[in-house]
Amino acid sequence: MAITASFAYAQGGPSGAELDRRVREVTSRLNCPLCQGQTLNECPLQVCDEMRELIRQKLQAGENDDQIIAYFVQRFGDRVLNEPPRSGFALLGWIMPILGTLLGIALVTFALRAMTRRTPRPVAVAATPNGAAGGRPPAPAGLPQEYVDRLERELKQME
Repeated sequence: MAITASFAYAQGGPSGAELDRRVREVTSRLNCPLCQGQTLNECPLQVCDEMRELIRQKLQAGENDDQIIAYFVQRFGDRVLNEPPRSGFALLGWIMPILGTLLGIALVTFALRAMTRRTPRPVAVAATPNGAAGGRPPAPAGLPQEYVDRLERELKQME
């Protein structure tokens, strides 16, 4: 193992704490191909242990993160990525939440505006010199007189 590590270090690959950090970075970007929604960092399966070791070897050999990720995507497909790719059909996974949020904000804004427009506003009533209401406001145009008369009768009964 010491010969492999010194050979990798001579090629410019990381070692020690730096290698562990890089392994964690790469494994956090990849999902376990068998478990649903678990990264290689979290998964306790032996397959994931082997994949972490392979990543460690590739980093020691001087491969960069993108090359290693491309290797696993080629082998297991896009489902191994922790984030969907930002291209093709998977781009919808990035765009739809943003569009849904904007649509929700727009709907709430329009609903609140519509609710505030429907709020009845107080009608100004002219006051008489003694402070009492000086009569009722005129009936809306186009309202049949029988409805106006009925409304006035019911209002008098309430007083």
